[in-house]
Amino acid sequence: MLCTWDEDRFDSKERFGDMATKKWSLAASLAWGALSLVAASWLWCSPAGAQIKDYYYDQDRGDYIMRPEPLVQKYLSHQEVVKKAQAGDEESQYQLGRDYLEGVVVPQSFERARYWFYRAARQGNHEAQFALGDMLDTTEYGMLDKVQAYFWYSLAYAGGVAQAVNRRLHLADRMSQEEIRRAQDLQAGWMAVKEKTGPAAPAKP
Repeated sequence: MLCTWDEDRFDSKERFGDMATKKWSLAASLAWGALSLVAASWLWCSPAGAQIKDYYYDQDRGDYIMRPEPLVQKYLSHQEVVKKAQAGDEESQYQLGRDYLEGVVVPQSFERARYWFYRAARQGNHEAQFALGDMLDTTEYGMLDKVQAYFWYSLAYAGGVAQAVNRRLHLADRMSQEEIRRAQDLQAGWMAVKEKTGPAAPAKP
């Protein structure tokens, strides 16, 4: 039997093969895109993602800075947050400190921000300790106190606030050995009191 070349049938198979390849490529691309989206969503919602969201790089300071956050108690009014803070809730106290520091929810007041950060820091709130150190580390807020800033940075770092160690190192470059010794004495006093009675600052900022 003589073999003949069926051009139309060959073209049809070739076209079908091209279409199948294109469909497979499209399906693979869509699947990869969906997988990437799921992975990105997981990272964004994970603790690691939270750290990425909560900090940004400050060119002037050469360090990562905590982003301003909305109310910790997202479903509470400002009055309710104040009530909880006055009752001793450290998270509410820290949030009030941020509110007064940023001046969005309430009129800006650095003195009130320091007051609420201090109340939360005394209870062992490490974010408040870091924020308090940050306020005392600069002349921006009109309350520069390098010894106290070093002290609060040390407590924040001991509590797991990683960026506090870099701040403390930069601060130490501007301090005398005597000032550093005084700050370390404050930390030793804090730890001694904490072992006996729980968190309580041995000195006021």
